[in-house]
Amino acid sequence: MIIDGQESSHDALIVAQLLAPLNARPQVIRYNTNRELIILDLSDLNLREVPPELFHLKSLRRLSLSWNRLTFIPTEIEQLHNLEELSLEGNQLLAIPEKVGQLRKLQKLVLSWNRLVSLPTEIGQLCHLHELYLGGNQLASLPAELGQAELLQTLSVEWNRLTALPATLGQLQNLQLLSLSKNLLTTLPTELSQLQNLQELFLMQNRLASLPIELGQLQKLRRLILSWNRLTSLPVELSHLHQLEELALAENRLTSIPAAIGRLSNLQELSLDKNQLLTVPAEIGQLSKLQRLSLSGNRLTTLPTELGQLHSLQELWLHKNQFTSLPPEIKILQIRQQLSLDR
Repeated sequence: MIIDGQESSHDALIVAQLLAPLNARPQVIRYNTNRELIILDLSDLNLREVPPELFHLKSLRRLSLSWNRLTFIPTEIEQLHNLEELSLEGNQLLAIPEKVGQLRKLQKLVLSWNRLVSLPTEIGQLCHLHELYLGGNQLASLPAELGQAELLQTLSVEWNRLTALPATLGQLQNLQLLSLSKNLLTTLPTELSQLQNLQELFLMQNRLASLPIELGQLQKLRRLILSWNRLTSLPVELSHLHQLEELALAENRLTSIPAAIGRLSNLQELSLDKNQLLTVPAEIGQLSKLQRLSLSGNRLTTLPTELGQLHSLQELWLHKNQFTSLPPEIKILQIRQQLSLDR
C-alpha cells in the first residue's frame, strides 16, 4: 500500500470507515497537500457492491474498482465530480448508469471485461474524455452520441458483438487509436475517413468482405491491421497511406494485390500469409523500408526478381507455397543481408 500525506484528515476518517468492514487494505491511497484524498485503488478486493462512503470523497481524481464482483454502479457516482480516471474493469456489470455523463472532468474510463450490452447515450457528455476502453463486453452497437466526445484519443472496443458502427465516429477528430478487432463487422462507414489524426486502426477478426475507398484518406495512419477477415480485394486508394508502417492482411481471401502497393514508401511490415495469391506484384520491390514480408500459405509458384531490391528486408516467409525455385536475386539478397528466409 502507498500512502502519501497526513491521514488525520476528514477524508482519511471516511476511508477508515469505508475499509473497516472489508478487512482489507487498498492497493493505493494518496492524499494531496491539503490532506484530501485524490487517488484510491480498491481493485481485487472481492467487493460485491460499491461502499456508500466512497461518494463523500469529493476531491477524488483517480478511482479503481477493477477486478471485483460488482454488478451495478450506484447513480451517486455523479457526486465524484472531480474524477479524472475511473476504472471498472473486470467486474460483472450489465449496465452503466446515465449519471456517468455528469463526470465532466473524466479523462479516462475503463469498462473492459464486464457484461455490458449497451452504453448510455450520456457518455457523449464526457467532454474531456481522452481514453475509453470497452473491450470484452457484449456490445452489439455504440451510441451515436459517442461522436460528441470530441477530445477522445483512444477508443478500444475489441472482443464485442458489434455488427455496425455509427457514422458519428467520424466526428472524433482527435482520435489516434481505434481498436475494433474481434467483432462481427461486415462493413465500415465511409465517415471513418474523417479521422485525420488516426494513427492505428485494428480490425482483425471481423467479417469484412471489402473496404471503403475512403480509408485511403487517413493520411496519418501508421498501422492498419485487417487479418482474419473475408477480403477478396483491396482498394487501390490504400496506396495513398504514405505514413503506413504496418499492413496486416493475413488470413483473408485475396487473389491479387494492387501494383500501387509499391507507393507505400514507409511500409516496414507486410503480412499476406494464408490468402489465395497466385502472383506478387513486382512493385513490392519499391518498398525500400520493408523489413518483414510474409507470403506463406498462398499459391505462389514464383516471385518477381524485383524483390531483390528490398535492401532493408530482414525476414521473408515463404513456406506452404508451390515454388520449384527462387530467383537468384533473392538468394543473393539472403547472402548479402543475412536474410532470415523460411521456405
